[in-house]
Amino acid sequence: MPKLRELRGPLLEITLWLALAITAFALTYQFNEPLPQYRFGATGWPRALISLLIIFAFFELFSRYHKMTYQVMGKSNKGIFPEIISADLLINIKRLATFLLPLIFLLLMPRMGYYVITPFFLAGYMFLLGERRLFNLVLTTFFIYLFTLAVFTKLLFVSLPVGNWPGFYEINNLMLSLIKGL
Repeated sequence: MPKLRELRGPLLEITLWLALAITAFALTYQFNEPLPQYRFGATGWPRALISLLIIFAFFELFSRYHKMTYQVMGKSNKGIFPEIISADLLINIKRLATFLLPLIFLLLMPRMGYYVITPFFLAGYMFLLGERRLFNLVLTTFFIYLFTLAVFTKLLFVSLPVGNWPGFYEINNLMLSLIKGL
């Protein structure tokens, strides 16, 4: 049987996932409108995906508990979390940045605009995940960026945020007019 100290990590993780899922589920009430051709309404699919997130979070908790129980009973008394707890500071900072970088991107996108901030986010996230070769970093960022721009502006005709901070608004609109001119 794992000790409570060893269960802190998985319990904290499921608490964060459940808080995220509950927040997302609560936000679906803002657009809970009936759709004439879909009986579950506008919130049907988002709520189904949020429910799957909750189910997978519990599945992951039980899977980790089972693995910890097996390790404690069978092989060693250490459990699987001492190496995570004793990980050096850089690894913990990278883990935190992996979750914070998308939040910062979402915070800045309405202010700086999609067209300006997205290449930096893509390159920064790939760098954070371990891509260090400059050629691959630039080329992959360029192709992902072009693909998303082509899909949203040319194929779906979706307006992406152009930002509202002075300077960024003008740059985003210039880029948008260049893209639409192609």
